[in-house]
Amino acid sequence: MIGLCNLRASFERLEKLEDGHGGFEEAWVTFKSDWPCRLQSATSRVHSYLDKTEIDVDGVLYGPYFAGLTERDQVKLNGRVFSIALIDNWNEEKRYLKLYVVESR
Repeated sequence: MIGLCNLRASFERLEKLEDGHGGFEEAWVTFKSDWPCRLQSATSRVHSYLDKTEIDVDGVLYGPYFAGLTERDQVKLNGRVFSIALIDNWNEEKRYLKLYVVESR
């Protein structure tokens, strides 16, 4: 599966940062980069599966497992930004991640 990963993605998390005037501002901060992955368009099978959980997606990202990712994070891929609708750790094996994503418009 890893041999099919021809793209590199980075992951960002929304964090509060000091603004220098005694306050805070929120900004997306990269916490993982150069993640090997592949992107597939969502198929009707995926939509049928996700309809059960009331999630609509634009695509599915596949890549190696890493810990700490949440649905509140976002993915950047070739200048495109995706929010994460669902994280699937196949059979809880901690080998691969399958991320159902929605492209930010």
